[in-house]
Amino acid sequence: MDQAQDPWEIHRLFRLKRIVHPHIALEKLAHDCLGMAEAASGKVQMYWCVAAMTFAALSVETFLNVVGDSCIKHWDDIEWSAPKSKLAIIENVFRFETKRDDRPFKTFNELFSFRNLIVHAKPESLTIDFVENHDYAVPVSTSGQTPSPKWEKCATIENARTFVGDATEIIFDLAKRGNIQLTSQDHSRIDLQVKIPNDSSSSNNEQSTNKTVSTD
Repeated sequence: MDQAQDPWEIHRLFRLKRIVHPHIALEKLAHDCLGMAEAASGKVQMYWCVAAMTFAALSVETFLNVVGDSCIKHWDDIEWSAPKSKLAIIENVFRFETKRDDRPFKTFNELFSFRNLIVHAKPESLTIDFVENHDYAVPVSTSGQTPSPKWEKCATIENARTFVGDATEIIFDLAKRGNIQLTSQDHSRIDLQVKIPNDSSSSNNEQSTNKTVSTD
């Protein structure tokens, strides 16, 4: 009678599958960066505002793809369209119209205008004119102003709060209309499948035992 094979000598076949939802990570990043901006001041606060506002825009853009991919055939053919076009297509499919004059969708165009300022930013030569004040040893702007690009002027704590808050509301609204559940707090899920043969004499028959592990 043959001895039973030591289970540690059996090399099982595994399949690891990871399902990633980037909009969740991007939304969390936007909120985390806003928290850092709230605690900072000066230029450091401005930098955190840039990050929060950019991630807010990206979270909405990514979620448009979530809605489109789950509900619209051949979304791959149009996923590179402008966010405004994607929203219009989703509105048409689900037969609704967003109120662009009211928040949160009033902020939609502002989100992507700012995003474009950041991703298409380039070196600029900026100037301001001011009247010399003889109370100072060297000519300085008495108003304290310095030349600033548009993206710096936009990156205020007030705008960051608006962008992050409205981005979350936009995602929630679109999820409700597309019947998409927003339950996961993690941006990915790992499915570990262990394939076990039913019969040692038949390698073609297999069962799968799944183990799900959530990750941040």
